[in-house]
Amino acid sequence: MDGKTKNHAMDLADEIEALNAAPVNELKARWRRRHWREPPAGLPPKLMREAFIYALQKDRFGGLSGKARRRLDVLAAKIDTDPKTPVCGDGALRPGARLVREWRGQRFEVEVLESGFGMNGETYSSLSEIALVITGTKWSGPRFFGLNKRSAK
Repeated sequence: MDGKTKNHAMDLADEIEALNAAPVNELKARWRRRHWREPPAGLPPKLMREAFIYALQKDRFGGLSGKARRRLDVLAAKIDTDPKTPVCGDGALRPGARLVREWRGQRFEVEVLESGFGMNGETYSSLSEIALVITGTKWSGPRFFGLNKRSAK
């Protein structure tokens, strides 16, 4: 990372930290300045913050490519037609992908590794092994993480 990019990243980190600390009334005021209207009724502050963080990153580093936007448009249209449309493409998980699952009020994040899966500093050979650790009972790991059509509830 060159000096200019590094400074942009540090500035961005400071801005994100400020957003995360901002009270709701400040977030709403910022929303009005950016969008020229009130935030949608019922929009949670967490989602408002995430929208601002995405906008900051997009402004700083660029948004999605045209190809990615078109792919998302096609996928959104398919989901509108059939909500059970799989969103993982060919089903292959690629290293670096992250799976997130909330279970009984706790958030769990799993990273796909070259060989296996990582969670909380530990490496596991399968998603089912992780699902067992999280729930204490046997699950299909892909089902638990919502990767197949009969996704976890």
